[in-house]
Amino acid sequence: MINSVPATAINSIESNPNLRLDKAEGIRIYYLSTAYTSGPTQDKRVRQAISYAVDTQLLIDKLMGGYAVQIAAPIATSNFGADVDLKPYPYDPQKAKQLLAEAGYPNGFEIEMNTQPGIYTDIAQAIVQMLADVGIKVNLKPLPAAEFEDKYQSGQLAPLWNSGYSVWQGDPTTLISTFFVTGMPRAKYFSDELDQKINDMKQMTDVEQRKKALHEILKILHEDAPWVYLFQGNDLYGVSKNVTWNVPYDQLLEMKTASIQ
Repeated sequence: MINSVPATAINSIESNPNLRLDKAEGIRIYYLSTAYTSGPTQDKRVRQAISYAVDTQLLIDKLMGGYAVQIAAPIATSNFGADVDLKPYPYDPQKAKQLLAEAGYPNGFEIEMNTQPGIYTDIAQAIVQMLADVGIKVNLKPLPAAEFEDKYQSGQLAPLWNSGYSVWQGDPTTLISTFFVTGMPRAKYFSDELDQKINDMKQMTDVEQRKKALHEILKILHEDAPWVYLFQGNDLYGVSKNVTWNVPYDQLLEMKTASIQ
């Protein structure tokens, strides 16, 4: 058995008569952070333009082997508070150009982006090409994993950067509090209104009231687009056909029930 099957290995697993590809919905989301405290992406219209400029379905098809689903907010579909009424930004480069012009960038602009090794570099390189199509020149600067992590933790990455996040707790409060609350090192987008809504939500104990509050927060984060919400990746496992087991939904490999026939 292997986990974290890359898209490049899917065909060879599926075509092997001794193997099968097991999958779960997954809890890891992939995103591009566009919020920054200075420069063009301070403007909501610019951030929205970037969201419209990214062809997320193409990323899923070409880089994830089709094994992912688009998302519309910083939350996986199985997480508490997921709002099915929120729809992902459609791919619309003309809308992106219109918003850039309205924001005062009819000819685009130049901006720096960081990424890290692995699938994240592949995603970043594709996004760079997509943004170039609407006039945004991205200077991509890949970082070694350790350097990326240090700058990620301290909030010192470039104005654009991409990564992934697994909401292990099932509740997105930790993610939202980490990235979208005033004063947090990694927060580059925040507001007094959002701070208040997040603080109020964290005090709530009634499930339905808390879910409603989360929906309001997610609507703001969707509208203001501090991230390009890309996709939620499926968890893929290459398994010998003589192995039986319970495919985990949370990336934690529990082998007590596994057996070989």
